[in-house]
Amino acid sequence: MLEGLDLAGCTILQMPPDFRGLTALRWLDLAGCTSLQMPPDVRGLAALRWLSLRGCTSLQMPPEVEGLAELVRMDLAGCTSLQTPPDVRGLARLRKLRLSGCTSLQTPPDVAPTAPSYSRGAPGSAAADRVGSPVCRAAGLGPLEHEFRGGCAVDVM
Repeated sequence: MLEGLDLAGCTILQMPPDFRGLTALRWLDLAGCTSLQMPPDVRGLAALRWLSLRGCTSLQMPPEVEGLAELVRMDLAGCTSLQTPPDVRGLARLRKLRLSGCTSLQTPPDVAPTAPSYSRGAPGSAAADRVGSPVCRAAGLGPLEHEFRGGCAVDVM
């Protein structure tokens, strides 16, 4: 059974219609597929733990990830055409969502609060600046770490 698929740097314009037959797939690497405009259909990949679309500069929409209960890491860093972040609210195991370099994002990621102890930091502090960035404004997100570099990385601890 195939557990990993590395298509990094591919030059095809479209992904196969779906990956649903690959039920044991744990990681999918599509990093650097610069011609990829539509996200792959990964909804049927129940075992998927790691998904990378890093550097897919033509990608405008995020993948639909509902139902990926095992997903731990999703990397969309450098997807400069991406306008909306993925909906990750139902992904209880997600620990890292990378959106750094996603310079076209219009809205911040919507992440459900995990604990009320999140602190923005004092005004003017590095922590306040990271959280106060245009895309990463997200009060009360629990123990999350934000980095802003034209996007953000969200690490759930």
